[in-house]
Amino acid sequence: MTNDASTAELSYLVLYSPDIEATRAFYESLGLVFRKEKHGQGAEHYASKLGNVVFELYPGKLNQPVRLGLKVLNLEKILDNVESNVLLTLLTKTKSGYRTTVVDPHNIKIDLIED
Repeated sequence: MTNDASTAELSYLVLYSPDIEATRAFYESLGLVFRKEKHGQGAEHYASKLGNVVFELYPGKLNQPVRLGLKVLNLEKILDNVESNVLLTLLTKTKSGYRTTVVDPHNIKIDLIED
């Protein structure tokens, strides 16, 4: 397996918090600007754009405090390299391309989106 950093880039970072308003206020005190969002049946949350990365705050428990979204060039090749026990969802086609979710050794969910 090769480790080519240019084949993936961070697309979004999600923090889950049991107190989303306090978390939003903290990050706003650091200079971030959030807007309220809701996608379909999903939870209402806050999003802030940091360069090309979307930083989102979702209500949730601290047992999964973070979720990453990575844009990748060749999802099929990456899936050939990961062990089958780390795959959480089947490869699906969305309006923006193909995606799946894997989990790392620390149980952090990582969404892989082919770009």
